[in-house]
This record gives sequence, structure tokens and C-alpha cells, in this order.
Amino acid sequence: MIHIEKEKRRLTAYKTRIKDVVEGKFVSLGGFNPSYALTSYGLKLSRIHILATVINTYITEDKKYAFIVIDDGTGIIRSKAFQDTAPLANVKVGDIVDFIGKVREYNDERYLVPEVVVPINDPNFESMRKLEIMLFLRRWAAKRKIVLENKNLPIEELKKEMLEKYKIDENDVEGILEAEENMKSGGEVEAAAIDNRSGREIVLKVIGELDKGEGVSYSAIVEKANLPENVTESAMNELLEEGSCYEPKPGIIKIL
Repeated sequence: MIHIEKEKRRLTAYKTRIKDVVEGKFVSLGGFNPSYALTSYGLKLSRIHILATVINTYITEDKKYAFIVIDDGTGIIRSKAFQDTAPLANVKVGDIVDFIGKVREYNDERYLVPEVVVPINDPNFESMRKLEIMLFLRRWAAKRKIVLENKNLPIEELKKEMLEKYKIDENDVEGILEAEENMKSGGEVEAAAIDNRSGREIVLKVIGELDKGEGVSYSAIVEKANLPENVTESAMNELLEEGSCYEPKPGIIKIL
């Protein structure tokens, strides 16, 4: 009965980046509870929706096992199918695919179980997906800020207030708090992630302040941000990769 109810309440397939899937902490609760990759910002990725390029394919002669390797520019991951290999059967190297599937881990390999894999021919699709992800991350950042500002409330009271006042689902509240706790207890790796996140925020603020319409030079950002150069460079690269910023011309960066 519980299993049927959970199947009816189908998990959201989040439009995301491979980087978030492979770098997130994998959590397996057992039973009928879905496993997920927990991102550093608190999103639980059980089902994902990714746009990526196929860089390798394999299928056995009896068609009982197949895999593809996909790359979206932020990371690489394998998708494996056992018995039902139909979703991967007609995919070719070089195809850009819109991929929906579940996140799994076995023998320390993070991989995806395919549900729907559709080749994409529209050249505008990739730009549109980057924009969708960027807007989602901005909304999530605002949601995360609200939860963390109220995190000292008793947990059940916090969940109730977040849902009633801000329409923030309790699953999202749990993910945000879990990621925050991981970051606090995890040591140097998490501290570096905090530094990078702070760097992103500072770089975005600097660009907003300095941009008079034509964008801002890299050197001006480095000077104004007053951060270690490697932190500033890493933040700018990440903002460009995720589509939050772009280069109207070489050496100039602008917020999208």
C-alpha cells in the first residue's frame, strides 16, 4: 500500500546539471524511500532532467544490457539499462539528448537509470535549458535563504510555517537543512565550497555595480572583488558555465 502511494506521488524530475548529480552526497534510506543525491545547496535529486551530448554507447548482442555516457559541459555520467534497453537503443554518439531518469549508485559509481531519452535537433534548446536552470537556481537560492533565516524554530513548526507562509515543501526544508549540516560538519572541502559560494555572490554583486550596459572587464572584477584571484576566477568560470553570465566579447563578462 505504501509502495503504491509513493508510486502515485511521482517524484519531480528536476532540470539540473550533471555536476550537481555527481558531486552531491548520495543518500540511500532503504525500504520504499527513494535514494537521492543531495546538492551542496540542499536540493534532493532522485529523478533528473538533463540536456547533454552522448559521447559513448554500448549495447550487448542480446540487447539485455546497454549504457550511454553523456556530457553536459559540467560533468560526465553513465546511464545504464538492464533488460529494458529500449530508451537507449536508438541513441548515437554525437546526439544531443533530453534525458529523464533516476539517480543510482552501486560499487561507488554514480549512474542514471533511463526513463525517457529524446534526441534534440533544435539549436535553441540548449540556450533555453541553461536559462531555465539559471532561473530555477535563483528561485531556490531565495527559498534557501528563507529556510536558513528561520532554522532555529522547532523542526515541525519550521516545516509548517514554510509551507503555509512561503509554499516551501517540507521535503525541500529537510534537504536545505541536511545540506547545511553536512557543510558545517564536513571540514575543509565544505569550507572551500562556502568560499566559492561567497565568491560567486561577491562577483555577481561587483558585476551589477560596475556594469553600465556594455559588461565589465575581468581585470576590473578582480580588482573590485578584492578576493584571492583563484577564487574570483573560479567564481567567474562557474557563472559562465551555468549560464548566469556570458561574454559579449572576449575579456568582458555580463549578467544574463
